[in-house]
Amino acid sequence: MRAANGVPRPRLRQAGVTLVEATLVIAIGGIVLAGIAGAIAWAAGRSGSNWPIRQSLSVAESLLSEIGLKSHTRCDADGPAATRGGVCAVANAIGPEAGESRTSYAQPFDHPDDYHGFAMASPPGITKLDGAAVPGLQDYSAQVSVVPQALDGVAATDGTLVSVTIAGPAGTSLRLQLWRARVDR
Repeated sequence: MRAANGVPRPRLRQAGVTLVEATLVIAIGGIVLAGIAGAIAWAAGRSGSNWPIRQSLSVAESLLSEIGLKSHTRCDADGPAATRGGVCAVANAIGPEAGESRTSYAQPFDHPDDYHGFAMASPPGITKLDGAAVPGLQDYSAQVSVVPQALDGVAATDGTLVSVTIAGPAGTSLRLQLWRARVDR
């Protein structure tokens, strides 16, 4: 095209997108967003399905930690230390001594063996050291077993296997174990 003075006019380029291009961008964008939304929904659905197991694991680890912090000796912690000959004035035995309980301030469990047979039933479910129920854990129960166990050259008389079993909602069950060797006292 020429201007009135006979000088050729430069061609102007069109700006913008065609209807076909806009439709393609919208369609591809929709497919990408649908894929992202599907992946998020899939991840959210899978993460919620194992929460009773994760909660059971947390409870079992906490209880095993509590038990593992107790002194593991031949002699009962309530009695005097062993004599030079290694004889205990009060020998430790499996299970709590008379009057001891997990929630007692005056006579708490003082040895891993004291936890043998300990249980927290549902309801009230899992409880704190003061005996108060932990909110949200009323559908869980716990059982503890403490038995003599040999391991790697340590005799069964000096080794102890602590097993904590947690039962939770939806039929979940989990067991963690801790092996301890005695120290002389």
